[in-house]
Amino acid sequence: AFFAQCARVVRPGGLLLVCDDVMRAGGGAAARRAIERFRRGWRINTLLDREALRALAAKAGFEHRSTDDLTPFLETGRPRDRAIGLLAALVGWLPVDARLGHLTGGNALRTCLRRGWIGYDLALFRRAGGPATADA
Repeated sequence: AFFAQCARVVRPGGLLLVCDDVMRAGGGAAARRAIERFRRGWRINTLLDREALRALAAKAGFEHRSTDDLTPFLETGRPRDRAIGLLAALVGWLPVDARLGHLTGGNALRTCLRRGWIGYDLALFRRAGGPATADA
């Protein structure tokens, strides 16, 4: 639905930037548990990998131009993050998602980013049908 709506408003030849969390391969059971805590805490409906994102974009008429991994630029080890991690470890087993889900979910995302189970990508797409630009 997202890319279909983008196709309605982006002109042919126009560019679309998508900056979001994306799944990475691997991780096993520990990754699945952390990703589920992230999804539950932040109420995430969709978490795609790069290939699925590109396939959905292509289905809506967008050509993939480039993807940059912005994960190395994220600050995931700040004192505040470590304090939230400690809090999440202490109360994470309690049914606190209604009140603290954003914190436990954010801590799970931090874990996933640090371990490479999730990345933060900036993907550039061009809507098909317009003039190609040399600098895109």
